[in-house]
Amino acid sequence: MGPRGKVAKWQRWQRWIHESGNSIVNSTNVKLNSDGTFTVHFGSTEVCGDVPNRINVAEGWNLLRRIYRPGSSELDGIYKLPLAEEMR
Repeated sequence: MGPRGKVAKWQRWQRWIHESGNSIVNSTNVKLNSDGTFTVHFGSTEVCGDVPNRINVAEGWNLLRRIYRPGSSELDGIYKLPLAEEMR
């Protein structure tokens, strides 16, 4: 596949993310659990059900965590992300 094919594939991916309407969970749209934590579900409604904080994913997906103005626990390496668990 030449460079044009790669660009077209990327453009289809970008369009799918944009059209899905749920490709990000952040402070403006997160739904908190009763204890103040939040759970993110990765997959389709067929896989996850109709749950809050669900993100559409495609085969080969990746997870990116971005921290703006991290606190000392992140900078010191004390805070660790919880392990992702596959749920069925």
